[in-house]
Amino acid sequence: MADAAAVAIGTEAGQFNGTDLQLRILVENCYREQDEDSTARPDFEPTDYCGTHFDPFPIAHHDFNIHKLPSTPLTLFQSFLPEWLIEKWVDYTNNGVVLEPAHGSRQSQ
Repeated sequence: MADAAAVAIGTEAGQFNGTDLQLRILVENCYREQDEDSTARPDFEPTDYCGTHFDPFPIAHHDFNIHKLPSTPLTLFQSFLPEWLIEKWVDYTNNGVVLEPAHGSRQSQ
């Protein structure tokens, strides 16, 4: 099996420098999903076999408990989406992302 390329991100102090890190991935009995992608899918034939024994996952017993709703709909909304996350979304929406044109495109000329 051939060695994978080493990974190095940054050369300054405090930045990740993984030149000693090598990843070896075994992809026997797999096929690539797309040519441009490194995702590999198992290549096994489906089976008709059904098991004869089932062990259910043990779940601890908890008493049934209904919590009261927050006093306002906004408080309920904020319990699922914190205010800091909404502020980031607003910042992304208002400021946008600045993308540089790709090398060789008409915009880069």
